Amino acid sequence: METPTDGGIARMQLSGLLLKQPFGPKNQSTKWTKRFFVLKDGYLLYYLDSDKKDFDRKQFIHLHPKGLLPMGGCSVEPAAESGHPFSIRIKSTEINVTAKQTL
Repeated sequence: METPTDGGIARMQLSGLLLKQPFGPKNQSTKWTKRFFVLKDGYLLYYLDSDKKDFDRKQFIHLHPKGLLPMGGCSVEPAAESGHPFSIRIKSTEINVTAKQTL
């Protein structure tokens, strides 16, 4: 994960690539997908992994993420995922998301 060093991105706390497992009642897939995540203003936004290249080059982020998770009221805890020692689970009464850092 990266933090902005020059203050160019207002209120962005962290960004980086993670593998995300689908969630929600309609999506029962267990396939992990690589996504570019941005933690900003109490929200965890995620984009296609290819959007990270644009972000690195242009130093701005699209206004329309692929998904958005409000972090208010969420807990973040370690998750046991075989072969992925840096896994986290984000839990709330509304969502249950598992992600792991890409190396």
